Amino acid sequence: MVRQSADWQVLLDDRILEVFQEEEESEGEAFFTPTELAKHPRINYSRQYVSERFRKLADHGLLQQISGNSYRMTEAGRAYLRGEYDAETGTYTKDMSNGENDITGAGETV
Repeated sequence: MVRQSADWQVLLDDRILEVFQEEEESEGEAFFTPTELAKHPRINYSRQYVSERFRKLADHGLLQQISGNSYRMTEAGRAYLRGEYDAETGTYTKDMSNGENDITGAGETV
């Protein structure tokens, strides 16, 4: 699996998405605020920087802000981690059975 990262991404972005994925695998759907994730052992950055990265990931469709300062990972974020989504172009690299092909996470309400 080769992830198709974008010029705007930093290493922390992958770590953030990986923590969301780990939580989803153990608990089902995962929701985090930047403050909560900044305290995670795999994330060694300030709340302010984590918050900035959350906003950037949301701007590009990999996270979705759901209420207040709480976020969840989108299908595009999951596909990115599987190497099936190109974060630079905002397109899926494999055919998606549900027809999604853009960064907005079709079918997910904002």
